[in-house]
Amino acid sequence: MKRVVGFCIALACAWPIAVHAQAPEPTRSTTLNVLGGATFSSGTQQPNFGGAFGWEFTPRFAVETTMKWLVPNKGAEGFSAIMTAQVPLVTGKKVRPFLSAGAGANRATYDLSRSDVPEFYLNRFGDVGAIESSHKAFVDPAVVFGGGVSIFATRHISVRPEVEVMTVWDSGKTYTTTSAAVRLAYHFELNRTSPAIGVPHAR
Repeated sequence: MKRVVGFCIALACAWPIAVHAQAPEPTRSTTLNVLGGATFSSGTQQPNFGGAFGWEFTPRFAVETTMKWLVPNKGAEGFSAIMTAQVPLVTGKKVRPFLSAGAGANRATYDLSRSDVPEFYLNRFGDVGAIESSHKAFVDPAVVFGGGVSIFATRHISVRPEVEVMTVWDSGKTYTTTSAAVRLAYHFELNRTSPAIGVPHAR
């Protein structure tokens, strides 16, 4: 995990200095992306996958809704739906580090008979009775903070390694997980500008 986090931080810090090529800048666009990676918590890790759609209102502000699933492992499953705001630290470059923050909901499901259940959830199982009824799902509010770097291969396609920390809470107690993922995104331009003179193209 430390290597993945370190890799993403190194990309965010070093690439903007090394890359100076100017990328054409759309004024507004919608985006679709798919993602894959891993989620780490309490000494365990699970692969994750998902997708998102977003809106780039200006070159310096975007909003994105992400749906992410954890691959089931020993009866443990997870799903989250999060809306985040993203702020690029640079614009007009092919490599653009960004910070993000947002909120949403997280659903975690565990099987008490075989899952490695974190204490945050274990204390909420109560009396599950027979093994057959040991499955339980928990839906909690969540906040996320993260960052990464968008690398534009073309005007419309970008690759985005990122790291994200999610905290959920219930009755004053919290539980935190860290995710590292890579997204492949397509940007649909709503209002293009000319890279040469910065005015809208004639329609």
